[in-house]
Amino acid sequence: MLDNRGENAYTILETLHQSRRFKVYKAKNYFSGNLVCIKTNTQRWQKDSLLVQQMRGEVETGLKLQHPHIRKTLGIFKDDAAVFMVSEFVEGVSLEDLLSTPKLDISYDHALKWTLQMLDALDYAHGQQAVHLNLNPSNILITPNHDLILIGFGKSPSDWKFSEAENDRLHPMLFTPPELFLGRETDQRADLYSVGVISYLLFCGQLPWSLDTKDTPSLRKQQTFQRPVIDTALLGLHLPHWLFTVLNKSLMLDPSKRFETAGVMHNAFLKEEAIPYESCLTRSILEAPKDSVILEFPPELAEDKEVVELVPDIVAGSELGSTAQPGKGETVISSGGLSGPQLEIPGLETPAPAAPTVAEDRIAPQSTTFSPIAPKPYAATSAGATTVRPDAAKPAAAVKPAPKPASPEEREEMTRLRKLWSILKLVSLGIVVYILFKYVIIRDRPKFSKPDESTGIAEVTQEFAEKNEPLEMIPVAGAKVIIGYMGPDAEDDEFPPRELDLASYMISSHEVTRSEWAMATPGYVVESGEGDLPITNVTFYDVLEFCNQKSIKDGLKPCYEFLGDQVSCDFSLNGYRLPTEAEWEYAARGAKRDNFNTYSGSPDPDKAGWYSGNSDGRIRKVGKKEPNELGLYDMSGNAAEWVWNWYARYSSALEKNPAAPDYGTDKVVRGGSWNQDAKAMRVTNRDSAKPLIQKDFIGFRVVRSK
Repeated sequence: MLDNRGENAYTILETLHQSRRFKVYKAKNYFSGNLVCIKTNTQRWQKDSLLVQQMRGEVETGLKLQHPHIRKTLGIFKDDAAVFMVSEFVEGVSLEDLLSTPKLDISYDHALKWTLQMLDALDYAHGQQAVHLNLNPSNILITPNHDLILIGFGKSPSDWKFSEAENDRLHPMLFTPPELFLGRETDQRADLYSVGVISYLLFCGQLPWSLDTKDTPSLRKQQTFQRPVIDTALLGLHLPHWLFTVLNKSLMLDPSKRFETAGVMHNAFLKEEAIPYESCLTRSILEAPKDSVILEFPPELAEDKEVVELVPDIVAGSELGSTAQPGKGETVISSGGLSGPQLEIPGLETPAPAAPTVAEDRIAPQSTTFSPIAPKPYAATSAGATTVRPDAAKPAAAVKPAPKPASPEEREEMTRLRKLWSILKLVSLGIVVYILFKYVIIRDRPKFSKPDESTGIAEVTQEFAEKNEPLEMIPVAGAKVIIGYMGPDAEDDEFPPRELDLASYMISSHEVTRSEWAMATPGYVVESGEGDLPITNVTFYDVLEFCNQKSIKDGLKPCYEFLGDQVSCDFSLNGYRLPTEAEWEYAARGAKRDNFNTYSGSPDPDKAGWYSGNSDGRIRKVGKKEPNELGLYDMSGNAAEWVWNWYARYSSALEKNPAAPDYGTDKVVRGGSWNQDAKAMRVTNRDSAKPLIQKDFIGFRVVRSK
């Protein structure tokens, strides 16, 4: 560590990068004259203990890594409230900036050299128990000598959530390992997935999957869970087949099916031996995200372009973050990175930008190239053995020839097989849907029917234990609202934020109590002293039945219509209904778009609601904690609350209330409860539950359209 204040005197030469949370400077040590790179939090975040701790962790990791292809970390020092991380200054340009150069073609030799250097550095780092987890082009530097340098070891594994990448096509999210993106456990094989994406990009000039460039990075990321890696033979680049098989293995969704270590993957490149093909979609451990449908193909069809295009898109995600604009004369790179001014790399010519005519997700036509590097032996140590790569890549003549074109009879047979495969898929899908509806969704679901409208109110009232009274409702003015959150404590299903238009509505001031439940539920008897406790142990469908019954008793038009075992909601009617997720969150925020409290009504969880830290293990009467700005009680804690939406990751495709998918397996539950920790009470936190489940910590509140 740098603990001598006398040595920590630096002259700032230029700002290399500035984001919402960090600044990166090029500086010169006042005493030694050495150039360094200094990273610090922006003024707004200087007192954020979590970011400061993350920076200290980044320094601790960096100090134990001494490798020629890893940027050297020098230490950390504190000046007043600010903490500064110091690293060596590396003259070069980020790979992200390099790949954004118009009409750039990276030679086979350069792509292979950089891939081997990446794997060499990772093999060393993994041996030091340092896993990167943020490997993407913005965390890679290319020096004027055409060497690759890794930066960013020790960053928070969730750093990709807060990226402000200027180039959405190379957004860090697209390089994030699927297990990290889905919140699963990770190990060193996570870095090998990122290497696979980067290496494919270097060799082929595009990402490994057929993605829609008009979609957001989040949606494109989830598309990668459904689409096989494009066989390089389909790209017309004359790359050897073994290269595709190595890259495909590194991009398996299931980590157990990737290479075991970076050293093993390094040797696979040197041996140039084809690996038996297996679809990257094959998975035995990693399960699909909740809102995606995985279609797997036999190996012989997975490589077929027409079959690849049959994979459907999934609805999820929207654009993340905002783009910081560089100042005049500044060189902008990714968070935590650094670079010098734009360099003239020998052998690299950069023509004036032209309108590229390229295939989807291609970088640019192959025209400008790096001059071939001088052949040098490249040594790498793996598993105790030293291997030296050949002086140069195989010449084009050594590449396997293209396969013989299929005959008309063979093409006709393949067409027939594809049609048969499509029919089999549809039949199989129909059988699965039938089984799900018959034995999972429909099973044990209660049957609903509307009360006979000819029955008088007095006649119905006799069946209820409590006298009917109107519910206390609080008005919420319509507005253009934002739901979702991207703070450091956000879960991966809380972002990216979405902007929605909400009409005015009214919401009950507290969770529906047991006395209120008894007003519209025949035969339900309230135990003595429990009338003001929230009603719990009710299914999602029980709640809809209550809403309709209570609406009829109060002279309102019921919103829910039951058709057999299906239910629909007419949001234009004035009866009671469950809030949509957007309505619930906006009310919990106190009708604030921004600057809302972490918990509903207060930044202090003990003032906001009942949770495991203060409830003594039991549910409490409503209205005993502070209300929020709208006068709503217990939006945080006490009983968690059913809302209308099916659970799914946020999607920019759903921009209007209720902003929910039409089907699913789980319903959203909001607000946290008496038996959960304070984190579950955050106003943006999302949980889910099967709609037929009954729990003593899940209740609800109602809304009415105005």
